[in-house]
Amino acid sequence: MRNRRGQSAAASAGTLSGSSEALNDTWNQVRSKVKQAQQVLNTLVIPGNIPTNSDLKSLEDQDLDELKTALDQSRAEHVQNLQLWEQCGQHLQDALDATVLTVYLRNEPETKKRRRTTTGSTAATPAAASSGNELAIGAKVAFRLPGTKAPDDEWILCEVIKVLQEGQRYEVQDPEPDEKHQAGKIYRASVRDMIALPARGANLPALAAGTTVLAQYPETTAFYRAEVTSCNSQKCLLVFEGEEETGKQTEVDRHLVLGL
Repeated sequence: MRNRRGQSAAASAGTLSGSSEALNDTWNQVRSKVKQAQQVLNTLVIPGNIPTNSDLKSLEDQDLDELKTALDQSRAEHVQNLQLWEQCGQHLQDALDATVLTVYLRNEPETKKRRRTTTGSTAATPAAASSGNELAIGAKVAFRLPGTKAPDDEWILCEVIKVLQEGQRYEVQDPEPDEKHQAGKIYRASVRDMIALPARGANLPALAAGTTVLAQYPETTAFYRAEVTSCNSQKCLLVFEGEEETGKQTEVDRHLVLGL
């Protein structure tokens, strides 16, 4: 699994700490799946005695029916054990998946802390409908996650999947799959919480050095505030707020750099 800055959960794993509801849920899943696997192992059937060659030589005709019954029972027990092993393996795989998610969630608060913008930053000005044009289905937008406010608001890349209320509200979908590898979460969004992304290759103006922008961080689906150091119609060099390396300049495609 990768966080929105492209860092793997395994690589970022450290001391496990945290108390969020999602974190507790995933940790409980780990313990539950391991317990289920142990319960399955405890139900494995110990096969009955299978006749040896010497036993078979001494069999009388009347014993053949009993032999058939015993072999049928042994076969059934073997098939049952195979099914139980498969169940055990699935429980352990589920436990492993939940463990990876738990490590990620327990480290996520510190990751967000490193990304958090400084107090006094300019709030993003939504521009999804500034031109009065309704967004089309399939349009890419920067979407402000519910419950977040400037200067600590969080923006992610989403795609419009449904138009509501004559273009004043929309349904948008997160492109990142959830922890069960299903399609990304769907949000209801108002125009004030979205900024439309220009089309790739659009004729966009250069931005002056020192301009504060909202830009998509490379190899992620997250947008962060940044300051322009240089820019033309194709590429921009930016210094992202909250960047771990002081003064680090990052190149971003111009259409992924949004004015505030």
